[in-house]
Amino acid sequence: MQVDLKQSVITPLNALRKRLCDIITPETTKDFLSPQLLALEPNGNGHNAISLAFYADLLRFISDAGYGTAELEPDATALMEPLVGGVLKQLARQRPGYDLTLYQIDTDTLGYQCKETKWAGATLCARIAGHSNDSSLLQSYADILRWLNIALSGKAEADLAECRSLLASAVQGFSQQAIPASGNVERQIVLNSVGMQLVLIAPGEFQMGMSLLDDKADPVEEKPHRVRITTPFFLGVYPVTQQHFEVVMGSNPSRFRGRFLPVEHLSWRDAVDFCRRLSELPGEIEAGRLYRLPTEAEWEYACRAGTTTRFSTGHDLSESQANFSKIRRDLAQPTTPVGSFPHNPWGLFDMHGNVWEWTSDWFDNSYYGQSPVENPCGPASGTHHVLRGGSASLEAEWCRSSSRGEAMLDSPSYDLKNAIGWYGDLGMRVACNIKTTAP
Repeated sequence: MQVDLKQSVITPLNALRKRLCDIITPETTKDFLSPQLLALEPNGNGHNAISLAFYADLLRFISDAGYGTAELEPDATALMEPLVGGVLKQLARQRPGYDLTLYQIDTDTLGYQCKETKWAGATLCARIAGHSNDSSLLQSYADILRWLNIALSGKAEADLAECRSLLASAVQGFSQQAIPASGNVERQIVLNSVGMQLVLIAPGEFQMGMSLLDDKADPVEEKPHRVRITTPFFLGVYPVTQQHFEVVMGSNPSRFRGRFLPVEHLSWRDAVDFCRRLSELPGEIEAGRLYRLPTEAEWEYACRAGTTTRFSTGHDLSESQANFSKIRRDLAQPTTPVGSFPHNPWGLFDMHGNVWEWTSDWFDNSYYGQSPVENPCGPASGTHHVLRGGSASLEAEWCRSSSRGEAMLDSPSYDLKNAIGWYGDLGMRVACNIKTTAP
């Protein structure tokens, strides 16, 4: 796979650096930076140290992959120039007269042999993410290193796994404090082998269907009824992004292109196939993770996250809380990068708006009238499946927690050539069964 180094590594690294610079201040510098980084921070604002931390990690990553500045093949030179050139220039500014090469960097205070600053950039991201409760910082950093590893032909796979483990531990550590648990199971987040974050959804009971005084709901289709989820499961913190879809499937059907935008233009079969192929990856087999689409009941349980109002945000939904349209559009509207709006009480992003999300249930507008209390999974058969969450092309009323969508894209009689314009609104979010072991 060819990697556009500027688009996949340098540009997102600069964007992440800017985000961290916007968060860190002279007052918080000492809380985030190690003594080694503080020693190289002449201005006291933390911005130079953020660059140094990132460059130190990249140098370690590239060096451990077997590359050095003294003996580079032509192809490797083209790969290294935009990264190592910038790294060495930045470090040289801080250490005048220091003869920097990849083989000598381990003697520097930011070198990869130094235990105190090992994975300086990752640790910095983890500290700031823990402070700001923004796990997308860690996701971005993990993605940058993963793409760099692809560019290096997988030579730093062990380092990537080590850094991913560090980031996953950091995510879990702050999420248990920041995201309230439901039931008696402690909430946690895991990072899978392709960098997707999954949050643990604990068992519980809730009222599924229309909220009290919801004049936009259909009393038949969204009939209120009690539902009990008896088994814990993991759910994607974000809708599946185009980046993750392309890594697993090798293709990207989306109309609105962007690595961090949700994948769209998906049929139900596309979504199911993604879950199957993700489950077949070696890292997921080893971890015992089996992916699937959430049931409709699981989706609404997670969307509500303990709330009983029309939206998890309250009775109303504002444009600062989700990506939706003031009026219904006949053509798909642009999506926004996942995580652009605040998460719900259980740490899930984009449950309202942006893209419709496929569920595993067959669609039946009268199913709520006879669905079981425990773990309902929809009718036994049907012609097409349920969508949840609304989209960027629809008004807020279609993005309510109880709103049900249907699309004929998986119907035997559906003609894809005649698909209406907002077909592009259809995306997905993965659920994952928890690995169990015999006593």
